[in-house]
This record gives sequence, structure tokens and C-alpha cells, in this order.
Amino acid sequence: MSGERQPFFDSLSERWDCVYADTNVRTREWVATQPLPKNTRTVLDVGCGTGVSSHEWAKRLGTGGTVIAVDNSPGMVHYARHTRNHERVLWVCGEAQKLPVSDGSVDAIMALHMWPHLDDKDATVREWFRVLRPGGMLHIVHLSSRATINAIHHHGDEPVKEDRLPSADDLAVFVAGHGFMVEEIEDGESRYRIGGMKPGDGTGR
Repeated sequence: MSGERQPFFDSLSERWDCVYADTNVRTREWVATQPLPKNTRTVLDVGCGTGVSSHEWAKRLGTGGTVIAVDNSPGMVHYARHTRNHERVLWVCGEAQKLPVSDGSVDAIMALHMWPHLDDKDATVREWFRVLRPGGMLHIVHLSSRATINAIHHHGDEPVKEDRLPSADDLAVFVAGHGFMVEEIEDGESRYRIGGMKPGDGTGR
């Protein structure tokens, strides 16, 4: 996320839940139905925003599970920590491309509603591959169509005006090029999703 985007999202943090209440409902529904790898103990929620998904993941994981909730916006992280705090959520203000997380320590990465806002996508996917354990899952998801997301950004404020989602097929090729095995591709009228796995035999890059 660029330096211009950070204050932009900071300024939205206090009213985000009101403006995007419907998205929050769909986020909770999505988390409730999303399959997790067997024996999942650690979920990395990248671009956690106001913490809706992070809080829901923590409830799903139960005792012993941990959610590492990361966002570049201090305002979003502050709001999330004070409105949706949970004993099993670790709130981190930081960059998706430089995570304070050990190699191979994460069971699943959830990148919800954040892909277009990344500046260095190559560095970010390499970093996600690093922190994910072999056999762990990566999900890049938007709970709206690609056309809807791109139109919102095109007609939005300057910091996000050029932020775009590529076709799901193109993103799948990009993710696969960084070592992930892509298992799910969806580019529909109500959801956009790439599901990938870090190979379990250590042969991925």
C-alpha cells in the first residue's frame, strides 16, 4: 500500500463499518463457510481492515488457534483492536510484503478485499510463500465481481483510482509463477477468488 493510500484508509477507519455494513455481513458469511486446511492453528489475515474477518476467524479456530491480523493503516488497526479485540488475535500494523512472521509458520493466508491496493505484488506473493507452511493455503478473495470492484475504484478518490483487479485467470498465472499450486479460480458476478496451496514436498520456489 502506497504512502498516499495509508492516510486515505486511516481517514475511513471510523466510518468504514457504516459505509460497508453489507460487505461486513457477507464477510462473516464467507468466513463461516470457508474450508480450512486440516489442523489449522494459525491464520494470517492480510489487509484486515476494521477486523471483521479477523474476529470471525478467531472464533472459528477456537482454543489454541491464533489469527495474525495485518494492515498497513494504523487507523484501521487501532479501530479493529478497540472494537473487535479477541484474545486469539494478534494485531499488527505492517506491510503485506514484509511480515514479522517466521518462515513456514502460517497454515492459511486470507487476503480479503485488498489485492488491488498492493504496490509490489511480486514481493508480496514471495513473502506469503515464505511464511506459509508446506501444504498451507492462500486465498485471494473479493466478495463482489471484478467489474464492480474496478468500477468502485475508478470512480473513487485519487489514492485508489488506478487500483485494479486483473482477470482471475491472469492472477492465477501470476500466483502459480511464484510457486503456488492454484486449485480454485472464480471470476463471477458475485465473487472473485483464487485459491492456491504451497506444495507440500518443498519443490515450490
